[in-house]
Amino acid sequence: MSKKPRPLVGQTHTVPPEADSSNTGECCNRPRRGIIGFMNEPPTAVILVLADAQSTAARWCRMLQGPEFRVFSAADVLPDPPEIDLIVSDGSIGESAAEHPPSPTAEAHQPGILLIGSDGPADVHLAEDVTRRELRLACRLLAELVRLRGKIHRSERSRRRLSAEALTDPLTGLPNRRAWDQTMRGRLDALAD
Repeated sequence: MSKKPRPLVGQTHTVPPEADSSNTGECCNRPRRGIIGFMNEPPTAVILVLADAQSTAARWCRMLQGPEFRVFSAADVLPDPPEIDLIVSDGSIGESAAEHPPSPTAEAHQPGILLIGSDGPADVHLAEDVTRRELRLACRLLAELVRLRGKIHRSERSRRRLSAEALTDPLTGLPNRRAWDQTMRGRLDALAD
């Protein structure tokens, strides 16, 4: 009896559809990876494509199709609430931005802006003759930058909240002894100057 060699962790292999218990039809022939490969896959980024010409928007949407991106155009119905990670545009953001208002968590989640073939305020500028590879790489990098910005923002907000809690009595909500000591030290230093 000969056994089939098992793939090592991180090796890519395909699972035939009949052997895949989670066969949903769309991903059964996608290469499977071990746990290391799965952990290295980037999370999905939500991209809104805005362009003056519908054909340009459709071309960019085709270029961005893949498992790591969920791509929407201005004509599509966005998920509710729209947690957009990136906006890819030719500079027509101004008119279309009013149609897609920011989500309630907009303070914590600011999407990255990628402009193609135009100047203006943006995180990334690409030439009008951008290739599929360049566009996808720029979107992956900008999506990671947006995630890091959000993580930093949440960390700062948490630090401020914990700092305020450290100076407040939890029962009464009044400043505690530590706050008193800091205030007195600051006022005495101000008087000494």
